[in-house]
Amino acid sequence: MKTYKIYIDNVINILETKGYEGVNVSFQYVSVSNIPLYEVFYTKMVNRLNQEGYQAFATIN
Repeated sequence: MKTYKIYIDNVINILETKGYEGVNVSFQYVSVSNIPLYEVFYTKMVNRLNQEGYQAFATIN
């Protein structure tokens, strides 16, 4: 999924530019039907961030 890659690349660019150690991803109102999409996205993001030496946290409301 190219959109995931672009988003994750942009997040990593911000982390590098600002000197941050990680990111807190906040999702609000995740519907049951969207949970599989969220899982795919978050797994890809965490794996990539960890490979780059960053931390990732999730807040789901």
